Amino acid sequence: MKKQHFLIFASVLIVLFTVTLLAQNKPKDPYGKADKAEVIVRQVKPNHFVFELGWDNDEKLAAMTFPLIVKGKSFKMHYDSVSWKGRAEYFAVKSVHPVDSLQQVLVGLLADINGSTPPLGEGKGTLAKLYFTAESGTKRAIDVCEIMVDTTTIEPSNTLYGVIPDGTGAVHPAYSVVRMLATGQPAPCK
Repeated sequence: MKKQHFLIFASVLIVLFTVTLLAQNKPKDPYGKADKAEVIVRQVKPNHFVFELGWDNDEKLAAMTFPLIVKGKSFKMHYDSVSWKGRAEYFAVKSVHPVDSLQQVLVGLLADINGSTPPLGEGKGTLAKLYFTAESGTKRAIDVCEIMVDTTTIEPSNTLYGVIPDGTGAVHPAYSVVRMLATGQPAPCK
């Protein structure tokens, strides 16, 4: 009897976990067309890469979380630094929290709390550039196609989303990754 209860409990947990993962990949935007969050991965020199975070929105946003998992096929990726670009100027608080042991990084942006700076307006563009180093343990050069980057959930509840200025709602954007060669051409990844 205890074994049956355990199996039922385990099955329910698996279903809830699967639904949570699937829900994270589906855009949800009750304020217009679905927003788009994009990561462009480009090699800047051997084993050094830049991850350009972009966001396309059709409503004003006062806060964002952009959690990523960044892994190599047979090597570790290590976060080096950030460069805030373009649209990040609308946010008074900008933070990056790397967790190298899990190969995760959480980017958070929060508009001015006292209201003296307007929230992020409608538009499209770059928020930040994250710099990573691939540590393969060998002398070989890492190819951009060997890097896996995806959105994830970072505890306690950080998922990919933006918050509207009055704080009453959120948008969950469509997510995509583009890999580029050092020459600026799209990488022929399989």
